[in-house]
Amino acid sequence: KSGGAPGAAEALRALIDKDLQANAPPEALHNPNLYRTSRLYNRDVDNVLRAEMPLLRALYDLFCAKAHTRFLRLEGWLDVLDTYRMSGNHTGVSKREAKLIFAWSQMVVVDEVARRSRASSLDFLDFLEAFCRVADLVSPPPLEDLQDALAWELEMSEEEVAAVMAAHPYFTFYATLDSKPGIEHARRPSGELRAAPTRPLAFKLLAFLDYVKQAVHVTWETTNDHQLLFKMEAMTRLLAESKGG
Repeated sequence: KSGGAPGAAEALRALIDKDLQANAPPEALHNPNLYRTSRLYNRDVDNVLRAEMPLLRALYDLFCAKAHTRFLRLEGWLDVLDTYRMSGNHTGVSKREAKLIFAWSQMVVVDEVARRSRASSLDFLDFLEAFCRVADLVSPPPLEDLQDALAWELEMSEEEVAAVMAAHPYFTFYATLDSKPGIEHARRPSGELRAAPTRPLAFKLLAFLDYVKQAVHVTWETTNDHQLLFKMEAMTRLLAESKGG
């Protein structure tokens, strides 16, 4: 129209830039691809994930089968974190943060109407990203700091610390924190959800897996990986078959 009135496209752009985007919370403006290129997509992280791929795949398949879904939905993701004690005061991962990680880890789906189930869930690669984001958020302390935490925060003797460090130090640390809710462990400032990280993700991921893998072993009452995967895969098949029944 004449008179200088903006067209619909210009008006919509002004609404987005001046009103919606300017007043949106920081979490809504998060760019997932920046995290992926700067933290996730590198050889060291890939090597850590590949080493534990059978366990991570078994976890994903199990909780999809439990919910009778092809992809992992939000409820299933929260169930994974809760079942194996990856969220809570001891790790510092809140339900709100877990939900944000779920949303940020989802890849773009071209047709969200035709593929609604995929667009509202995590496929396996999304799940791997979400797992890595949780490890980054938990931000396990370096081994030297962990020794101090075991001695001072958990009041372990020198002999007890030495025994823990020789086995599964991160599992013992976080499992003990989980069993003693009165003990507070301050998360590193760089471990906050939107803080700039100061250490490579691969280290955090390796340390976090020390905790998670042993937590899974304890839950399933297994002592070796072969036995663990056999039990998990058998349960996955049983749950999948129960859907048809």
